[in-house]
Amino acid sequence: MAFDNLLEDVCNDATVFFAMIQMFWNSINLQMKNHLRFYQNL
Repeated sequence: MAFDNLLEDVCNDATVFFAMIQMFWNSINLQMKNHLRFYQNL
């Protein structure tokens, strides 16, 4: 039973971790697109 709870906690942590990475990655991609657009306008 304890192992199941541990596994559940790890899965929850992983979900939060991946969500954070995805948000971080999205913000980086957004900045890159803005920079590319800026350089194209020069």
